[in-house]
Amino acid sequence: MKYFDHDHWMSQIKDHYVAETPYMLTDLGIVRDHCQTFKTLLPDIKMYYAMKALPDKQVLQTINEVTEGFDAASIGEINELLSLKVPAHKITYSNPVKSIESIHEAALRGIKMFAVQSREEIDKIATLHKNLEIFVRVKMEDTHSAVPLSTKFGCSHDEAVEILQYAGNQGLTPAGITFHVGSQQEGLAEWSKAIHKSQELLRQANARGIAAKTINMGGGFPAHYHADDTTIEEVAREVNAAISAEKSFIYMAEPGRYIVAESSVIVATIIGVEERQHKPWLFLDVGVFQAFSGAQRFEVFPHTPFYVDLPHSHPSTEEHKNYVLTGPSCDSKDILSYDASLPAGLQVGDRIAFANTGAYTVVYGANFNGFKVPPRFFIDSSKNKEGRE
Repeated sequence: MKYFDHDHWMSQIKDHYVAETPYMLTDLGIVRDHCQTFKTLLPDIKMYYAMKALPDKQVLQTINEVTEGFDAASIGEINELLSLKVPAHKITYSNPVKSIESIHEAALRGIKMFAVQSREEIDKIATLHKNLEIFVRVKMEDTHSAVPLSTKFGCSHDEAVEILQYAGNQGLTPAGITFHVGSQQEGLAEWSKAIHKSQELLRQANARGIAAKTINMGGGFPAHYHADDTTIEEVAREVNAAISAEKSFIYMAEPGRYIVAESSVIVATIIGVEERQHKPWLFLDVGVFQAFSGAQRFEVFPHTPFYVDLPHSHPSTEEHKNYVLTGPSCDSKDILSYDASLPAGLQVGDRIAFANTGAYTVVYGANFNGFKVPPRFFIDSSKNKEGRE
């Protein structure tokens, strides 16, 4: 699907009209399409969906039809997957620091793949269970990403092979290297640098007799929030060229944002129109705390707003002006955007929608100030199904 198909979403919003806002509408057909696109463009990579991006049951069931597995970050996520009959061997436990209780419960439930980033984590695991597969999380360059992760996660390059060897000495199975180049990674070179470094580390490990063969490149695959964003096709060319240098290794990835970001819109109603400091302001019935706290990590608000011409007034869509968009709460930080281009003449009761809101929106939401997290509705444009959670 092309970058933000406006006509598609306008027809879906009209065909599946919801009386009360705010709400999120997710098209499972787009989720499925993005999974298949990923697998087509990156055929040598096993895809494990990072469920934290959007963990609704309908999304997980759709993805389970077409993927090798799932990336879970907690025992709660693992239990959710197991309740949906996802086999334990299709689940990676990719959070590199886990509680002793979570490690024990996950292993008892059949989870085999564990990420670590230190000897201390190895010690916690090895005192409880043996023969689990260990992936060492390595710190990689992530300065061109919207959400860098290297401050909190990843060991140094010099430590990686030592930790793999230590895992083997403790009765665990050293399986490979894992990394994350940062969420919404726009720098193409960061992918190839991280892959080549991981290949080098595995060659060093193999030279020591450590039979680790897998590189898990984590997430970071960018969503198409804006027309000039790095595309999945560009990333795929860079990644494919890098992995072709070492075909003997096994490659995995854990995309989340790319799979679901473009699958959804959030629809809101204007509850106030004011002129403040010579700027037009629109107050909406959803804000940062209910759905958009994740977007505050970006320098530019990533979710493009567009006018929904129902059920109230019909301003001309030819004349636009830049609005300040703010949420409903009594918090001065509840500002979504300072320069959202929308039709002039919008009024209280009009509706707008935000594109590309499937990833890291409502999953961060809280009922702050008594304003509720938007409910989720699901359609499937490829199967003509709908439902609600």
